Amino acid sequence: CSLFFILTTFLFLRRSRIGKIMRAVGNDETVARVSGIDVARIRGVTFLIASLLGGVAGILYATSFSFSAFSGVDITLQSSAAAFIGGLGSLPGAFIGSLIFAIVSGLGTSFIPGGYGVLLSFAFVFVFLIIFPRGIFSGKHPEKEL
Repeated sequence: CSLFFILTTFLFLRRSRIGKIMRAVGNDETVARVSGIDVARIRGVTFLIASLLGGVAGILYATSFSFSAFSGVDITLQSSAAAFIGGLGSLPGAFIGSLIFAIVSGLGTSFIPGGYGVLLSFAFVFVFLIIFPRGIFSGKHPEKEL
């Protein structure tokens, strides 16, 4: 089910008219505004879609795992680590980053006793970000000049 939503979101952003407009606003808001795009409307649509996907992710998480009041901290740290590994601003990067983090985390908790496996996972992210500060897929956005 998760793979379906990942693929649908990717195709929506790449192939649909509104997805292309959303990417244009994300790349350069000023140019999008000058081109006649209603930036405020697109931001609202983007927020709506992000909220919908976040709700679906929460439902999938709640039905698959047990959780407590502090479960949100774990999933937030893990998803942030996956996004950093993959590169911010890249949907394929987020997917690849989550796979890499899941493999490292799984190996760490399988072979290292106690909570040290989790420590190893985040140490891997730390070292990875020193070597690749923008992640695997950096989004290919040039630095804005003053």
